[in-house]
Amino acid sequence: MREEMLAGSSTAIGVYTLKPSSYNESCNMVQNKIDFFPLLENLKNHFRRFKPVYFWIVLGLFYLGLAIYFTWPLIPNFSRAIIGQFDFTDGPMFLWNFWVTKNAVLHLQNPFLTDLVYYPNQVNLSLVTYTFTSGLISIFLQPFFNLIETLNIITIGSIVASALGMSVLVGYLTKNRLAGIVPGVIFGFSPYVFSHLMAGHYNLALLWLFPLIALFFIKSLREESFINPILFSLFLILQSYLDLQLLFYSAIILLFIFLQHLITYNKKLFTRQKLYYLLIFLGLYGVIFVLPFFNLVSTFNVKNAMEPTYNNGDLAIMFGQNPLNPLLNSPNYKMVLEMIGGYRENVITLGYSVLAFAFLSLILFKKQFTEKLFYALLAVAGMILAFGPHPQIRHEVFYSIDFPFFYLQGLPGFNFGVVPTRFIVIAYFGLAVLAGFFISEIANYFNGKKVGYLIYCLILPAVVLVTVEYYSGEMKLDFLPHSSILETIKNDPGDFAVLSLNPTTRDEYYQTFHGKKLISGYLGRRVHETYNARYANLPGVSHLLAINLDGLGGDDLNRDLARENWAKLNIKYFTIDKTTHNEEFVRKGEDYFTAVGVNKVAEDASIVLYRITE
Repeated sequence: MREEMLAGSSTAIGVYTLKPSSYNESCNMVQNKIDFFPLLENLKNHFRRFKPVYFWIVLGLFYLGLAIYFTWPLIPNFSRAIIGQFDFTDGPMFLWNFWVTKNAVLHLQNPFLTDLVYYPNQVNLSLVTYTFTSGLISIFLQPFFNLIETLNIITIGSIVASALGMSVLVGYLTKNRLAGIVPGVIFGFSPYVFSHLMAGHYNLALLWLFPLIALFFIKSLREESFINPILFSLFLILQSYLDLQLLFYSAIILLFIFLQHLITYNKKLFTRQKLYYLLIFLGLYGVIFVLPFFNLVSTFNVKNAMEPTYNNGDLAIMFGQNPLNPLLNSPNYKMVLEMIGGYRENVITLGYSVLAFAFLSLILFKKQFTEKLFYALLAVAGMILAFGPHPQIRHEVFYSIDFPFFYLQGLPGFNFGVVPTRFIVIAYFGLAVLAGFFISEIANYFNGKKVGYLIYCLILPAVVLVTVEYYSGEMKLDFLPHSSILETIKNDPGDFAVLSLNPTTRDEYYQTFHGKKLISGYLGRRVHETYNARYANLPGVSHLLAINLDGLGGDDLNRDLARENWAKLNIKYFTIDKTTHNEEFVRKGEDYFTAVGVNKVAEDASIVLYRITE
């Protein structure tokens, strides 16, 4: 009977009917449902077949979503606000940068020389926070978006491009594009970026060129391809015109990369073809940037405009919790507020997880050890330079210990209006690359083993871990008003100047609407003090540009003398910005203009307008 059952065409087992020949296959199916590793193997193979272009598109969209989250609530206010704490931001100045760049380029004028601000002086913009590269990009956006939208697009675009570029760089170094996902988060979303955005330091927060410069420099050293030095030259030129501080940090990164390749590649580094490519790079960079730019710099009052500012890094913050993170309830927030420069200069937290990834990369795996060692040294150099001349912990500065910056601060580059804590960008760069090596080597070590498939699933928790540590809370926004009074100035024909009482960066933003020249202005890096000094001892002018209106009297109230000075400067209108000055200041301005016989012609919620009449 048993033999007949086994020999039969089928066997009834409960509600299932199985062919004897398929019994083992059925058992395997049940086993496969329990053993999920083959499923992971299929997913991994699917990833490998996934076309690279689709991978980068998906990753870019992921970074975009993360950028929207990190910059929230910018998106709901995309057309009327920029990131920046009100009364603590340089943001509107960068809107003015876009407007000036577009006007100069379209009228075939030198974009680095203008009399639109600090009139009638010819202002040299070569050493101020001009961000000419962003201005060039903005020219292609301004026909379709207003200035606020344009800056927001460039800001979010830079965050995404910074992360994506670092992912590409790490993918090239490790030959594993999945290993670049976490480094992209580390470099693109560091607390440094968002503290400087809230301070309106858009020149310092746009880091998208760093990984591209490093990538094509490395490819130029390793490969004999004509396109690599061309692209390296292009991105380095763009970095040079974006901000000179960022250029200096890039140069330090490139130095470490070159030294690493000098040791690793040795004779392969100096082939005849690569030397030809070096000459191409030097030629392009020299003609497009060095010669024209330093010709401008030679006429600039560097000493007054570029003195260094000392914001020492603090050990408790660098190796502690992100002071801006509301999820961690960090005690460091109060500490950074009490430091020179506040949070905008001192939020330089590296993150426990990021430091752990970098450390484990060095001690667990010896593969490519020399290369990793130089990125580790690069990160350490960034940390040490960020401390400034002396080490500091919880506000206590140890003046008896001299750090490298103490000896380097007088050298070219280090004395270039430098704030030491900004060197932390170099540390983030080095740590991001090391984290990529760690993830890649973990995956390679367990490759082919069942547990190895889980390594790829660990990328998501790593991203979450870094995101939680680096999140800096909701961004503070600067809502920029628009006043119809600006149309009154714009529609008044003729070439004349406008004087804004105690001008701020908002007055430059207002200028983008009325288009008339400004007495004074508000450009960064002590240029304001340099050019404003030329209005000193001009009754009717100097005190109006001062911090307050106290002390008015004597020649300032001499109507004839004041009008004579106004005529020399071609002043026709005076404005008071009510959004940045209190009621007492507005009242003092009104009292002064009443005393000297200048009439108010218009007022709204934002601006009070006065006009000189005969």
